[in-house]
Amino acid sequence: KSVLARVTTDLEERLELYTELEEELPSFSGPERAILDVYIGLVEYTNLREQNQTEAAGNRLYEVLDLAKINFGEVIRAFPEEIYIKCEYIEILHAVEGPALALDSINLLSTPEQMNNPFLLGYRSALLTELEDYEGAMEMALRLERQLDNAALPKTHTVYANLYFDM
Repeated sequence: KSVLARVTTDLEERLELYTELEEELPSFSGPERAILDVYIGLVEYTNLREQNQTEAAGNRLYEVLDLAKINFGEVIRAFPEEIYIKCEYIEILHAVEGPALALDSINLLSTPEQMNNPFLLGYRSALLTELEDYEGAMEMALRLERQLDNAALPKTHTVYANLYFDM
């Protein structure tokens, strides 16, 4: 439900899902609760924004991003093999702390196998591009292209476009 609530474009559906999630929240604990608290906060932010409550939405976003840094950080330290939340954590760090810290965190927190994850390869290229390390960014893009080995997939083209646009 929390993922659907994050992606639906229907405000009424999102409001209904938000209410259901809030009611079910006490039944969760541990890592599931930590993740759900962040997801519900993001849904609340989206609802406020869509209802033109700009100031409240902005405040809620900062609160949720801070919560996400803490909660996702705890989850990925407890479950280092978990890649999905780790990727979300890196995106949060990038949004809040900038590309250098996000890149350092990828290098520090990722297993050798995760360093070849297509999302992380593309994201590392984007972070390096933002840091104007175009050689490093190109290296990541080339690694991604070789790994995916499918010109029909848009991922590689998107990564190259980001890099070339910034150069």
